[in-house]
Amino acid sequence: MKESSIKKISLTSWFNVAEKESSYETYRFIFDFENNKGYFKEKEIYGPPICIILNEESKNIFKDIHSFYTEEIINLNNLDMDELNSVIKNFKEEYKKNPLLDCDLTVMVFYSREVEYFNQGSEYFTFFYDEIPSKLFEIFEKGIGFDVFNSDNIKKLVTEKDYFINKNGIHNKQTGKELILKKMDYSEECGDLFTSTVASFHLDFEENELITHGGKKITHSDHDIKNIVSLIKKFGVFKWNFIEYSKKAINSNHLFFGGCSWILSLVFDGGEVLNFGGHNMEQDTYMDFGAELFNMFGIDLLNIAGVIIE
Repeated sequence: MKESSIKKISLTSWFNVAEKESSYETYRFIFDFENNKGYFKEKEIYGPPICIILNEESKNIFKDIHSFYTEEIINLNNLDMDELNSVIKNFKEEYKKNPLLDCDLTVMVFYSREVEYFNQGSEYFTFFYDEIPSKLFEIFEKGIGFDVFNSDNIKKLVTEKDYFINKNGIHNKQTGKELILKKMDYSEECGDLFTSTVASFHLDFEENELITHGGKKITHSDHDIKNIVSLIKKFGVFKWNFIEYSKKAINSNHLFFGGCSWILSLVFDGGEVLNFGGHNMEQDTYMDFGAELFNMFGIDLLNIAGVIIE
């Protein structure tokens, strides 16, 4: 293996693994180039300020990562260091020209890939899944023998890396196919150190029915559920992870302790998932979208009555 200007690369993966409680699992794989070895650090499980997993499709995105974990020390001789150094160098230069956000505001909360690297001069750099050059996936998988990024499954998570995301629809960059909305799931947890309440709903566009937290089922005879798709487009919900729809959230003086954490999950016909969420902060059109849902169903599905107005 050729000597590298990179001292270490740390790949951190974290995702929600709980169905009834807020907790998530963290895997950290270390590429130690000084000692020519790769290894997993001990995995951790702890609780984030966000709600629970909402659907099987979300679970499937990270279903294989448990099988990757090993206590084996992996020799890094097969890594192409020339190519790796080149990719990192080009990324740094491009990043300086056109600085990227850390990541989508809330995708990171639910399922995230973060890479840190340190060079010989003790320089420290961090970038996230949306920013990671695709070539890096190939270099690492070829060099260590398995897909440490879980890149095949993570492509089901809708981000700008693999999809064109517009106000009126989402298209797969590789196939050009438009994603068709299949389900919408919502969960919210509010409270403080002593008490908490949970609310949720499941909306199935194929079955044309809404199931509320209390188990009440509302079908086509009550409302045309599919009209919600037009509301999603009207209020730009597909783009809620973009700055243009998150200005209030970014500038919010929100509280980190107590209050409400929420997550909204959109599931598409190919198993793709688009997640949004927040803690005591909402996207710019959240209230308007919630008000329209309230007018349609007579139920405050997004708990707009509980939103803190600054």
